[in-house]
Amino acid sequence: MPRLVMYFAFIALLLVSPLAAQESVPRFEPAPCPFNYPARYHVECGYVVTPEVHSDPDGAAIRVMVAIFPARSSTPAEPVIYLQGGPGSSGMARFAGGLDGFGEAITNEHAYILLDQRGIGHSLPSLDCPEIQAMHDNALGGAACHERLIAEGVNIPAFNTVESAGDVIAVADALGYETISLLGSSYGSTLAFTVMRHYPERLRAVILEGVTPPEVDLMTSWADSMQGAWAQMVADCASSRRCFGAYPNLDGMLTEVVTRLNAEPLEATIPNPVTGEDAQITLTGTLLLQAMQSAFYRYDYIPQIPLLIAALYTGNLEPIMQLGTQLTAQSSIDTQSEGAFYVMRCSDDVLTTTPEADAAAQAAVEPMFTEAFGDTYSSWEPTCALWGTQLDPVENTPVISDIPTLMLNGAYDPVTPAKWADAAAENLIYGYSFTFPESTHGVYPDRCATGILRAFLSDPYTAPDATCIEEYIGVGFRLPPQ
Repeated sequence: MPRLVMYFAFIALLLVSPLAAQESVPRFEPAPCPFNYPARYHVECGYVVTPEVHSDPDGAAIRVMVAIFPARSSTPAEPVIYLQGGPGSSGMARFAGGLDGFGEAITNEHAYILLDQRGIGHSLPSLDCPEIQAMHDNALGGAACHERLIAEGVNIPAFNTVESAGDVIAVADALGYETISLLGSSYGSTLAFTVMRHYPERLRAVILEGVTPPEVDLMTSWADSMQGAWAQMVADCASSRRCFGAYPNLDGMLTEVVTRLNAEPLEATIPNPVTGEDAQITLTGTLLLQAMQSAFYRYDYIPQIPLLIAALYTGNLEPIMQLGTQLTAQSSIDTQSEGAFYVMRCSDDVLTTTPEADAAAQAAVEPMFTEAFGDTYSSWEPTCALWGTQLDPVENTPVISDIPTLMLNGAYDPVTPAKWADAAAENLIYGYSFTFPESTHGVYPDRCATGILRAFLSDPYTAPDATCIEEYIGVGFRLPPQ
């Protein structure tokens, strides 16, 4: 029987087989891998059965799906557990085609453990919301999904970052590890900080990228962060003779294009590369900025952005049509457990800020960025009335720790700027924060970045040599055709 068929048959059995109350938790139950990972990794998969509420170990239990990539060393060091971002994204799905450069570097000496956090991906119960796609409506579909999960007996408030931090330790316990290290990306860095707060004695070292400390008021930050990423691009272009020669007024061009498109939107057709169907869009300045934010997530898109702005400035729509098609293709393969996303975003971010804080933050940002990214708080209120749960306010305070922590950020990050990591490092006795000038949301795992990571894991109490960062030559922006 093919491995994926075995996996889905196993899932069907689990869905009709309640957890045996007399069995101890946490425990590991081997299961077929949900992905055909490349054979060279020799991956072992299974479920860690863990309490739904960690303060009630004899209560209901849930299953967290894990994939264990063994170390290549015959004398491995402590394992590293990877915490995916989102929230709501599958850590196992991200590496279905194989590990990235960081993962390859880690598995030289350490087992690397991927997990789908509670409620996400292949963990059970799943907080996926197929109702949203079926209804083509986030609000109605989300409400229907919430109603269904409640009817199925899912304790939705338990699917939060604090309980998820307990799952990380449960995974370590079930697999027999006393000490672990973590690698957390984006929201995964918030989860890693939460593990540091509650279980410091279990951690040897922590690596974070796209750093999102728990004290950050994320919901009020979107406009400021995108404005900062754009300012970085303008400054880098101005410092490059070739780029400045081609785009001497890059900032002014963007302002004019956004103003023009908001006043007179353009109708355009973007083909969906997956379905083959054409989609009609109304291109406004606000939509352009939001598309640019998505483009800033990708290393390979960043060099194209000045060319795109210059083309729009002269009335050429072809580059933005190409970008729109690329972004549509990317979004069609992204997976997210919407219910988990709602619970964690509401509990960690929306319910911890205020309309007054949001208004003050938007007043400090250029109006065009506020218009594009400044309405997030109010738009979340109906969703969080259903999905949100209040956490202890301590969860949104800085983590003060002596756990060695390496923080890696990109200068072009449009959502988690490097200044957040620099500020968090002030509270960490062994905190090291580095900004990579050509990277974005998540540092590209090249020779320099992986070398810093390896040096840190080898000796986390010593600041790693990061002089290789000085060797970057900067983004090679695309120039107009001659």
